[in-house]
Amino acid sequence: MIYVSTCHNPWANIAYEEYLMNQVRPGDFNLYLWQNHHTVVIGKNQNAWRECDWKRLEEDGGYLMRRPSGGGAVYHDLGNLCFTMVTDRKQFDLPKQFSFVVAVLAFLGLSATFSGRNDILVQEKKVSGNAFTLREDRAVHHGTLLVSTDMSQLAKYLIVPPEKMQSKGIASVKARVANLTDFDPAITVDKVKNAFYTIYRELFDECEVKMVDTLHEVPAELYEKYASWEWRFGQNPAFDWHWQKWFNWGNIEIGFLVKAGVVKECKIYSDAMDVAMIEQMASCLTGLSFNKEEIIRKWQAVPLTKKNREQWAEVISWLQGMAF
Repeated sequence: MIYVSTCHNPWANIAYEEYLMNQVRPGDFNLYLWQNHHTVVIGKNQNAWRECDWKRLEEDGGYLMRRPSGGGAVYHDLGNLCFTMVTDRKQFDLPKQFSFVVAVLAFLGLSATFSGRNDILVQEKKVSGNAFTLREDRAVHHGTLLVSTDMSQLAKYLIVPPEKMQSKGIASVKARVANLTDFDPAITVDKVKNAFYTIYRELFDECEVKMVDTLHEVPAELYEKYASWEWRFGQNPAFDWHWQKWFNWGNIEIGFLVKAGVVKECKIYSDAMDVAMIEQMASCLTGLSFNKEEIIRKWQAVPLTKKNREQWAEVISWLQGMAF
């Protein structure tokens, strides 16, 4: 089944994505297409205050949306098409899913490749970023396709750390992204949607399309969750200790609230793709003595995948150089 939102409210659209995820059945591979009006989207563990000029965005009639997946901040407007693949966990297959999007672009006459942190490139320019939400029995793969987005808005609202730009070896965030219309001015959002329909039909021998007004069809409690201040901003406490560092694989910002030498709260903000790892590494320190060696021992004892263990070893090495 293909679901296409006729609503451009980002909080309703992301809430409907979770609704579809909650409804998924064994063997399902549902596609959801949606567009947001004038929106900055941040990852699950990012610091809203540091990632974008949200006050200016709201003054200009825009939205701040936090998604439930990891990764970095992006800008959406009606020149951007969001796609979501909703499956049961057994059906979740990243190579297959990326091949689906690459096939959509090929149908439009564009040769695309998968690269880096889950990006899709055309002629070495990023046209699609992707992220994932995994549960025990179901999964979501969602991404964007820049069709004719107003690139000037990226620089206007997104706050990109200079160290991130330096690590990428580029002058600005606009230098590494491109619209599909840069390669073929005749491409439109509707043509991209039709390409998705065609490739879906080729893969599954059917193409039932349901138009959805998500603002009126999404459960109220899900909409209220994604529209709430608590979800979008969360707490921004006055940390006693605060450090930030950019690594090749992502940004890490760590804040500690310390009382009588004990960690009362640890908050880690990050654009790392693995949401669970970041949350786990923060929560495991609550109640621990605010002692460098104890913190490092605790982190070293947390079971991680090989990739995450290698990444966190860099964080530990950085922390060892801190004076506290």
